[in-house]
Amino acid sequence: MKSRPTTEEPLCRICLKPLRTKPVRLLLEGEPLFCDACLEQMEFDFKIRRFDGIHILFAYPYAGFFKDLLLQYKERFDVALAPVFLYFIRPLVRTLLRKHVFVPVPSTRKKEEERGFSHLEEMLKAWNIPYCQFLEKIGEEQKEKAFLERFNAKTIRKAKDAVSIENKRIVLFDDVFTTGETFRQSLEILKAEKAKGIVGLVLMDNHFNRDLRRKS
Repeated sequence: MKSRPTTEEPLCRICLKPLRTKPVRLLLEGEPLFCDACLEQMEFDFKIRRFDGIHILFAYPYAGFFKDLLLQYKERFDVALAPVFLYFIRPLVRTLLRKHVFVPVPSTRKKEEERGFSHLEEMLKAWNIPYCQFLEKIGEEQKEKAFLERFNAKTIRKAKDAVSIENKRIVLFDDVFTTGETFRQSLEILKAEKAKGIVGLVLMDNHFNRDLRRKS
């Protein structure tokens, strides 16, 4: 994991500069995580789509500031960024999704060992959001495969030590929706386990080959 400088003065979680914010932000947010300059760069693209019979909420475009931030977090192992991604979604989680359990779409064990942390779990831990490690990923990372191979390989399975989710409300949680195949496999397993209801929460929609997505 990437180490960050320590100082008594509060720093922006993103740019590491002194945390300068407008007084109104202190009133509304209590303890802001990032400065006004970083906030001004953030773009939002909240939308809900149907996919394989469930609704998925997307929060950000897969471009610009948040895309770069996600790469910094995942590929440069900057675990200190974990609280940033769900910062604006907390009100939704604490109201509409307060009775739900989050199930993260998993990475391979190899990738998690390389990072030193599970990137989706760290996002949830940062805000004490209930989750369970119900799924596990096997085989190669999706991005390392030829495009068409992604649709012919089963890479997601139920974890060996998974607890029962029967009659529980579930949020299937992922960071980026590209082809949708990993998400679809995860969803297929959850449906078979008789969850009471399933919704999706994905940070970014990559808009990749939309015509291959299943319609419901």
